[in-house]
Amino acid sequence: MYCYFGCLELIYYERKEKIMNCIVMKRFLLLVAILSITSCTFLLGYIDAYSINSEKVIQELINSIDQKRWNCFTEL
Repeated sequence: MYCYFGCLELIYYERKEKIMNCIVMKRFLLLVAILSITSCTFLLGYIDAYSINSEKVIQELINSIDQKRWNCFTEL
């Protein structure tokens, strides 16, 4: 009889451990998902800010070239 209850207790603790491992794994995966979404959002924001800065730099470069052309034209 003791062996039977011992086996049931062992099965109970094994199940409990599996359930706890499952909960821990789900929490870990949830944390990874949240971090991935956060870093992705941050990265997209950074890329967006970088592209806006790139547009400004390109526009300034075009303006500079136009100004040099205009200066060359007026010097002639």
